[in-house]
Amino acid sequence: MAGAGQGSGAATGRAGPHHFLFPMTNHPQRVLRSAAVAAVILAIGAIAWWKSAQHRTASSTPLAVDSSRASESPPSAATNIAQKQDAPAPIDETRAARITIAGTAHVLAPNVRGEFPRLIVPASATITATVPFAGAEPGEAIPVQAEDGGLLQDAAAIGSVAVDNDHKVTISYQVSANDGMHRITLRRGGESRVLEFWVGAETPVLVRN
Repeated sequence: MAGAGQGSGAATGRAGPHHFLFPMTNHPQRVLRSAAVAAVILAIGAIAWWKSAQHRTASSTPLAVDSSRASESPPSAATNIAQKQDAPAPIDETRAARITIAGTAHVLAPNVRGEFPRLIVPASATITATVPFAGAEPGEAIPVQAEDGGLLQDAAAIGSVAVDNDHKVTISYQVSANDGMHRITLRRGGESRVLEFWVGAETPVLVRN
């Protein structure tokens, strides 16, 4: 019995190490699956490393600079303001007067009170002015007056002029030989138009509120 026990123990001792060193020798399919899983893991790791390397390369590449535009400076705020100021404001043709002096025409827009910008004119100059009255009917008489001297087309300081088919009136006026302000006023009910002319050296224009 002792010999059999020893023989059995010896056999068990030999089988033990052989079983732990080669646990999968009896299962080839498990070996293949383990190898396939390991290959997939290695492939995924390789792809991740390659993408990371590409990202680092792209990040470290300097951007190209257009040398032709590198020296350009952005427009300043002052430049933008100057451009806006240089652009002329549109004129409402339905309210604008056309004034001709010595062959030169001026198109002027009135303020809210119907007053047109002042013009510098020579002494005794003859002026033709066409002034719109959008609400007036053709043929309607519009009173006109030379406030500061000078003569209207009828050689008078006060008169009237008929509205044409374009709802405008045209007057002829000759300023006096005196220096200073010469105003022409046209009235229709509570509506008025005032043309201003100055003879002589230019003086500061009063600002009306």
